Amino acid sequence: YYQSGDLIGISGIEKFYEKQLRGQRGVSYVMKNVKGVVKGPYADGKLDTIPRVGATLTSSIDLDLQKYGEDLMVNKKGAIVAIDPSTGEILAMISAPSYDPNELTGEGKRVSKNYSSLSRDKNKPLFNRSMQSRYPPGSTFKTVMAMIGLQRGVVDTTTTYFSCNKRLVGCHDHASPLNVRGSIVNSCNPWYYQEIRRLMDDEGKRYQTSDRLRETLDEWRDEVKGYGLGVKL
Repeated sequence: YYQSGDLIGISGIEKFYEKQLRGQRGVSYVMKNVKGVVKGPYADGKLDTIPRVGATLTSSIDLDLQKYGEDLMVNKKGAIVAIDPSTGEILAMISAPSYDPNELTGEGKRVSKNYSSLSRDKNKPLFNRSMQSRYPPGSTFKTVMAMIGLQRGVVDTTTTYFSCNKRLVGCHDHASPLNVRGSIVNSCNPWYYQEIRRLMDDEGKRYQTSDRLRETLDEWRDEVKGYGLGVKL
């Protein structure tokens, strides 16, 4: 049970583990006379309970990674969630814009005033975008393709531009032509269609033998596996 002034987790990990974190309140039954003077324990203290300190909780958050993510999201709106794919542990969780939690601690009018101010903020700092919002993950594999293309030398960061040719493969509307950075920012499908074609062209040899094409595909597969894809964790 709770009493006025008790601390309680009302959201996130503190709410989820509230029973473990809050501990147990101790109870002592005593006998008093008509004047309210304690005369001793009731039933020799057999009904008393000893207070128990709440458990210690260690999160999986990587402090350095968390700080780095928060720095990246300064003056931005959005979320970052970094997950260890082998364990499912959350390494970083950032929602931006955010607020100083100290503004909502303590008692009295100050907390109410701060909460009211945060609630009216048009940037919605109280809205936890990392947990309460939905964002499409995007074509994350394109970052791998970009790295392979750069390492192979079939594209570079400054001079390689591909147009968003929707006759090759469907795409959404965005600026064109694009360099590597623009292809990732805009998630351009035709850009990566043209890049993989360059990779398969085997350094400009557009008409490869079937055996050489198979070798080229195997080389590409090995490079992809080098990033951990297709490998059981």
